[in-house]
Amino acid sequence: MSGDDDLLLQRASRLGTDALRYMADPAGTVETLPTPTLKALLDQRKRWASKTVHYDFRQRFFLSGIFLFYLTLLMLFLLSFLSPSFLLPALAGLAIKVLGEYILLVPGASLFRRKQLLPFVLPGSIAQLALVLYSVIAGVFGTFRWKGQEFARTVSKS
Repeated sequence: MSGDDDLLLQRASRLGTDALRYMADPAGTVETLPTPTLKALLDQRKRWASKTVHYDFRQRFFLSGIFLFYLTLLMLFLLSFLSPSFLLPALAGLAIKVLGEYILLVPGASLFRRKQLLPFVLPGSIAQLALVLYSVIAGVFGTFRWKGQEFARTVSKS
């Protein structure tokens, strides 16, 4: 269920083809409608996260590092309610996250003529932190709905 495009590119990448490139031409942009509800968004992200078990070790290692960084940020923010000394490291970590995203998104927004979206990076970054943590846990260990059916993550032995 779903993920065919992503897993196809994963396989092509493993085969070592040099023909894979990122589309960096604004004329190649394909716009799609957003998910209609928050529940649909959560199910979509859980479905996407469930595919990570099919990634190679390097990708899972890299994505696990991001997940642990996000989890650490959340823990630091929660611990700052018990002791204010955790607030500064939490804010520093969040600043690193947001700065990294700006470094990527500013040129992308310029290239794809979407600079008007840049003011949403900070609130989006904070929301994305919670969304990723929830989606990974629920996508790997829970179920999700897609096209009217309920699914759980499966691991292929091939």
